[in-house]
Amino acid sequence: MDEFDDLVSRVRSWATATAEERGANLPEPATAEQIAAAESILGYALHPLLKRLFQEVANGGYGPEHWRLMPLERLTLCPHVDAPPDQPRAWPDQVLAVMDVGCAMLAAVDCADGRGGQVLLMDPNAFDSGQPEAWYLEAATLPQWLEGWLDGSSWLCEQDDPEDIAWPTPWDDAAARLGQKIQPNGSH
Repeated sequence: MDEFDDLVSRVRSWATATAEERGANLPEPATAEQIAAAESILGYALHPLLKRLFQEVANGGYGPEHWRLMPLERLTLCPHVDAPPDQPRAWPDQVLAVMDVGCAMLAAVDCADGRGGQVLLMDPNAFDSGQPEAWYLEAATLPQWLEGWLDGSSWLCEQDDPEDIAWPTPWDDAAARLGQKIQPNGSH
């Protein structure tokens, strides 16, 4: 039994029920060939749990409230820009945008974090994506992000009491992952 079996099963049941409530069907799951093609285009492997969600639940099309995971075909079009080795990056390596959460913000999974798969939020509304201040930690792990959907505690879910919401916090690793040096006064 895999560590993600129970979570994938619960997400599948939840996503199916949510789609039925909307009078819709989930997209078909992605095939192994579709996964391999996406990974080839990206140049890195999807986080293992993310891969299972695409293969065992659906090829995107579900999420909390009116937000939806993007299909694999769209994931490969999302930002991932290579920078020269001596220049800061506009987008961290192996961070994959998986959901448009409105107002130009993107939720992204850190595929370089093979164990947890931290979920990040890139908010370009005050800063460019290449600036560390635009990056937030939405969930320490992909399983935690999904549990927030299931129990309604995610900031992406409608809440009766905003005090109970786990809001994204600044991502401490943003500057390092973008290849920027932090100056002693906090500037870049």
